[in-house]
Amino acid sequence: MVIETVTKSTRTTTTTSQQQQQQQTFTQTQQLQQLQQQQQLMQPVPLAVDVSKVSASGSGLHQANVNQESSFIVDGSQSGQFDKLLGD
Repeated sequence: MVIETVTKSTRTTTTTSQQQQQQQTFTQTQQLQQLQQQQQLMQPVPLAVDVSKVSASGSGLHQANVNQESSFIVDGSQSGQFDKLLGD
């Protein structure tokens, strides 16, 4: 009887160890996938933008006061893929 108990206990320990290894492998796989996704996001995106066709206007370009809001407009609609630079 004692031998059976020890054998069952050993099997349980082995199963727990295998589960821990599987969990560790799963966690490492997830971390690797996250790193690969981050690397893909960090790749530069080639854009066809003609910067000579980007214009800016508004009072915020000519005068600004400390601690006061000012505004201006950047118009890149004629420059190609300018909207992708801004994340649209």
